[in-house]
Amino acid sequence: MFPNRNTNPLLIKYEKELIESDSYKKHTRDYTQPIKQEIADALDIDIKEVDLLVILDCTMAHICNGFDMPSTMSKSLFERAVNDITWHHKSLYRYPSPQDYSRVAMGTFIRELYNQMFDNIAGKTSIKLALYSAHDTSVMPLLSAFSIWDDIWVGYAKTVIFELYRSVSSGNYFVRVMYGGRAHKMIGCSDVLCSWEDFDSLVALFDEDERIDTSVPKVEVLNQREEL
Repeated sequence: MFPNRNTNPLLIKYEKELIESDSYKKHTRDYTQPIKQEIADALDIDIKEVDLLVILDCTMAHICNGFDMPSTMSKSLFERAVNDITWHHKSLYRYPSPQDYSRVAMGTFIRELYNQMFDNIAGKTSIKLALYSAHDTSVMPLLSAFSIWDDIWVGYAKTVIFELYRSVSSGNYFVRVMYGGRAHKMIGCSDVLCSWEDFDSLVALFDEDERIDTSVPKVEVLNQREEL
């Protein structure tokens, strides 16, 4: 469920185009390289050995588990490194557009999430809860696809929850996304409770396969999901 460059050459194409753009080169020259040099000096290593993502992973794990940061790396330097690597990922997730990137990077997983909900509605599965474990670099493009990422690097052990609801009064279905302890309105939806029809249209933006009939079947609702 991560953006896999080995299975979709478009991801390689997008990344190459972005890296070769003038704005990206300028940012790398003016901001990224100086930060990497500061880290290299602080850790007494060659700048070629500085990988900001690796630095973030290791240092964040230390902080969240109560271990001290390297004494030579200041909190300010670490925060600037986090902000910079976040900028790089944000730029990637939105190139050439959020929808285009999400389609090739997360489309298959988004369709899998959708199909689980659809099968529940259609009475084809008895699964009540599906759990996935993922990297931060999987969670962020997923949030970005639905335009609910806050452009802040995903915190340690953060959770994203997709919930399926049915209205007792109307029988209509709704989808809600929870992240960071609160509900978020997805792009193309009128409220945090997104109608199934709007959610279907939204998922279609990320679907590379030929569209299938995903209209809500006229079946009695299984009482496995929380109702309004």
